[in-house]
Amino acid sequence: MDDLLGKLEAKGALGTLEKLSPEQRQEEFLDRADRQLLVALHEATLGKTFEEIIKDEYECITPSRAQQIYLSICLLHQFGAPVRAGIISRMYGLPFEEFKKSFFGPLEQIISAKRDPRSNDMCYMARHSHIAEIVVSTVLSNREDLFHEVMKALHYLNPSYNSDKVAFRRLLNGRSLLQTFPDHAMVMQLFDSAKSASGE
Repeated sequence: MDDLLGKLEAKGALGTLEKLSPEQRQEEFLDRADRQLLVALHEATLGKTFEEIIKDEYECITPSRAQQIYLSICLLHQFGAPVRAGIISRMYGLPFEEFKKSFFGPLEQIISAKRDPRSNDMCYMARHSHIAEIVVSTVLSNREDLFHEVMKALHYLNPSYNSDKVAFRRLLNGRSLLQTFPDHAMVMQLFDSAKSASGE
């Protein structure tokens, strides 16, 4: 990171980063530029749009249950928080050991698993939250499909866990919901589902 920023500075190519301190440059670069770099690298090396690459990758996942698990992980990880193994286990009736044995193989190139030191639970993540976001917007472009996936996720989230709370709040953001689901009855169903799963 220091080398890259140093080269940009030497070439006079820092742009809006130029007026920031070295520490602020790093923070701003990581916050804003990682998505663009990820997209540019893939498009430059594979000759397709990034969305096409991600869609092709998703469609090649087998078996279909592994594909569905990946979609659920992406739905929650698009907000940046890791996805607890406990959620996936309850969603699919799949203990961690069974997931590891039967489904981690098809997904090992596109998700990572690590133990959360705070909850001591295994967590799953897509390679990047932006990739997760693209998977969701591409695969769940139909509002009904997206609605059913969000309903399912809300049923299993436990906001007493911090990572679940992040996803829970983002999935229930009022403005986003009304933009995504213009049918207010759908929005009310989502709130009712969230209330029944987590209380007031």
